[in-house]
Formats: sequence, structure tokens, C-alpha cells
Amino acid sequence: MLGLVFTLLISSLVMLAPSASAAEVTTYTWTASGDGHYGSNTNPTGDAQQTLISRILADGTQRHFDNGDCSDGGNADDYPIIKSRYDSMGVPYHISKGNHDKRDAIQSIFNLPRQYTVVDGDYAWIVLDSSHMYEYMNPYDHYFLAEQLEQHRDKMVFIIGHVPQRVL
Repeated sequence: MLGLVFTLLISSLVMLAPSASAAEVTTYTWTASGDGHYGSNTNPTGDAQQTLISRILADGTQRHFDNGDCSDGGNADDYPIIKSRYDSMGVPYHISKGNHDKRDAIQSIFNLPRQYTVVDGDYAWIVLDSSHMYEYMNPYDHYFLAEQLEQHRDKMVFIIGHVPQRVL
């Protein structure tokens, strides 16, 4: 059951980079997970996060994304522990806010802007703030997404968020 909580969305991708020819295949391994719910009944001490990190490192991940609900109740004391564990991985990681996360606390501990874009070579990941369940994307968020998609037309783009956001 706990394995379902930490769903590993992508363990390895072999991608044809937008600037590559058909003969040039690039391997880039990145992972994404979410709903760790540190402090919940099913993950009270974060052991599931440690298991996930071991799996991430075993897969040879070059970059990791946590798409939110890092803490079950948004407890501000959870985030330094979670951050310390991710810091120990030794690979770049990025956090998106989920509906269980306390926005101010997670942004402060992880030094997160509201939303941001990560670019690495021919790839771009647009990390959205989807900390409110199933709401319409506000105009600022919609503008940010449209702007980033236009700016990175020459890249393979992935959009990372906790829950789908509806567009007006």
C-alpha cells in the first residue's frame, strides 16, 4: 500500500532531444514522486521517503521532482527533515506544493518561488503551484505557464504539479 503512496512516475526516459538528429539518442534519467505525506498514519517517521530515495539513487537519477504533499498536515516542523533527506541525495531535486502542504512554510524552508522553470540542456520542467485542489488557474499562473511554454518551444517540456488545474 505504501508503495502506491510514493508512485514513481518516471524511472528512466530515453528521449530524442529536440535539437538531436534521429541518430543521436540521449539518455536522461529523472524521477518524480508525490504524496509522501510525512507524519501521516502510513508514513509517520518518513521511512517511506528513505525507501524512495534509495530507489531514486539506485535508478541512477540525474534529477528528481517531488510534486507535493510532502507533509501530511502541513506541519512546518516536517519540512526541515524532508529537506535534509533530499539534500543528502546528492542529485538536484525540485519541489512543487500540494494541497496538504502549508504554502508559506514549504516555500520558506525550500526557498521556493510560487512557481518556476528548471532548464537542463534540451529539457525544461515547468513546476506549478497547485496547492489548491481543482481550482481554476488564476490569471497570473495561466500567464506564467503560457509564457514559459512559449519561451521553451525548442525544448522537450514537462509540466509538474500536484493536481490538474483548470484553465479559465
